[in-house]
Amino acid sequence: MANYNQRATLTGALAGLSISAAAIAVAWINAARNPFLQAVTNFIAAPSVLFSWAVGIPETLAYILFLIYGALVGGILGRLISRRTLPSRLAALLFAIFLLAAHSAAQSKLARDIEEVLRAVVKALLGW
Repeated sequence: MANYNQRATLTGALAGLSISAAAIAVAWINAARNPFLQAVTNFIAAPSVLFSWAVGIPETLAYILFLIYGALVGGILGRLISRRTLPSRLAALLFAIFLLAAHSAAQSKLARDIEEVLRAVVKALLGW
């Protein structure tokens, strides 16, 4: 049973890592041409972007942290889902709901911060 849980955790971590890598690739390749892909990518990356802006880390390190974040989230979900008990499945559901709420809140915070910066730039340039 322990081997199965370890394998499920590794599978989840690889899935999370793959989703994070795909989000980075889509962000690079898409370059805002497709609004739907941009919205999905922004939603996935919002907490990592907010953290990297707050701490002021270099872009390369931010990408690495984003990949680690994806692997950790995937590993946790894989581990919880692999257990065959109802409490573990409920914990996975609650964790997923928490992640959705956290990503949504981070995305809203980023939008407000960007709006404030744009207002400050317009005010400085135009004197409004």
